Amino acid sequence: MRREDLQLHFFGLEDFDPEKSYGTCLVYVEDTGALYESFAAGMRAAHGKVLVSGIPRMTRPRRRKNTGATSGFSVLDPGGNWIRFFAADGDDSEDEPREEPTSKLGKALENAIVLGDSKVDPQ
Repeated sequence: MRREDLQLHFFGLEDFDPEKSYGTCLVYVEDTGALYESFAAGMRAAHGKVLVSGIPRMTRPRRRKNTGATSGFSVLDPGGNWIRFFAADGDDSEDEPREEPTSKLGKALENAIVLGDSKVDPQ
């Protein structure tokens, strides 16, 4: 993957199944919203839409409980590598600060976001 002066290189393996990959890396950037929009435009140009299932795919930016409520988005590349983008300062100017949920439903919804992303089942 390459963008401006950032390059990520992953190695390949014979008989590797991208659907079973758990490879991942974190990339901290100044503006997750602008980067997401740029990636989404590139994906639309290449595929006619933003791919949200299969390989490759991309998740939409949102806060996630397993990241300390930091907002970001993920790209799953053709090799099955998760590339997760988060704000460099750990904060997002687009999101208002919020309190952690205390109800069982609130906690379940936060868990659902994590599971939906990782299992490619946002519904």
